[in-house]
Amino acid sequence: MRLTQAFGIGLLLAGAQTAQAQSVVGPNETCCPGVNANGQRTDPCFDSYQRAMIRTEALGLLSEIRLSVHEAYLNWGIWPAAADPRFVAAPTSYARTWVSRLDLLANGVLTVTLNRSAGGGIIGMHPIVSPDPNVSIYWQCRSPDRPSIGQLVPGCVYSGP
Repeated sequence: MRLTQAFGIGLLLAGAQTAQAQSVVGPNETCCPGVNANGQRTDPCFDSYQRAMIRTEALGLLSEIRLSVHEAYLNWGIWPAAADPRFVAAPTSYARTWVSRLDLLANGVLTVTLNRSAGGGIIGMHPIVSPDPNVSIYWQCRSPDRPSIGQLVPGCVYSGP
């Protein structure tokens, strides 16, 4: 992110007036606030920033717990039990700005539930034991209820009904 973009976003978040900086986001997209056909404010830079913040918070929480679940499997050869207090606290104790809860499910699956301001939905990290002796476990990101999850978390797949 360019300095002008970060500065503009900081002013926007602080509730101050922002100068319209013409910084390029992508090949055909600029960082100028606008209004869509429905009269709603649009700002590609702010939307991109917000997605990055949601992704950082959700994946950061998942990473903390994922490491301990991974180590448990390597040490004991079995996944921790669902909601095992040795690995996770109460699900809602993980609530943050964008995340409303974090759960440890059966078979080592970890999920974060995004709150309404983040667009809702679940992001799950599913451990898969690898046949490759150099990589014991890899994690697959899936969302059962957010079809456009790839826009929020690149590489994450929709696994809905």
